[in-house]
Amino acid sequence: MTFQYASYSNVGKRENNEDAFCVKQTEHFFWALVADGVGGHENGEVASGIAVEVLCQRLAGQIVDEDTLAYAIMDASEAVRKNAGSGHTTVAVLWADDSNAVAAHVGDSRIYHIRDGKIRYQSVDHSVVQMAVLVGELKPEAVRNHKDRNKLFRVLGEQELPRVDSCELTIKPGDRFLLCSDGFWEPVTETDMLRTASETETPQQWLDAMIRIVEAAKDPRQDNYTAVCVIVK
Repeated sequence: MTFQYASYSNVGKRENNEDAFCVKQTEHFFWALVADGVGGHENGEVASGIAVEVLCQRLAGQIVDEDTLAYAIMDASEAVRKNAGSGHTTVAVLWADDSNAVAAHVGDSRIYHIRDGKIRYQSVDHSVVQMAVLVGELKPEAVRNHKDRNKLFRVLGEQELPRVDSCELTIKPGDRFLLCSDGFWEPVTETDMLRTASETETPQQWLDAMIRIVEAAKDPRQDNYTAVCVIVK
């Protein structure tokens, strides 16, 4: 199998872009990651950049399972803690070979796995509002506009190493993956993701269709927004 992909990052209405991403493909392996810096100004930007750099180095040329990926993310967290000042970052990572994939995340950058027009897997945010959804205090659709949606309880760069949530996934031709920061998924709903996926053939077409949704929202407070779209062939 091969992996076709498209990626995009935009500063939105902010002064600087605290998002970072990386996509790599070798003869046997594919990996992609999105990080969203927290901490304001340069600290968040530095934090996300460090996380992406460390993870890309750690994942290069090796077979990855859930434990391997979790340890790599914890190494990235320690590097952020030591070198990013007060900055912290989220991260969402996808690693795949010819038959399997591993998804892992910390924070509220998301990973979606789509097959046959349905969301087969969606990462669960490490946020206050997501916890409220899980215990039944909020409906899922309330997350995107809630005043506390940016309050996270798990990020990279804390003194204590973060607990990493991960999942092993089987893959087949036609599967699609979306990795994105919260600035992207807040205006682009799951319904939008599935509709645009059904209407497009290439990762770039799919990505462009979703970018148009972000732009059409014309949110004067639009956060940085970053996405990587992947189609398995």
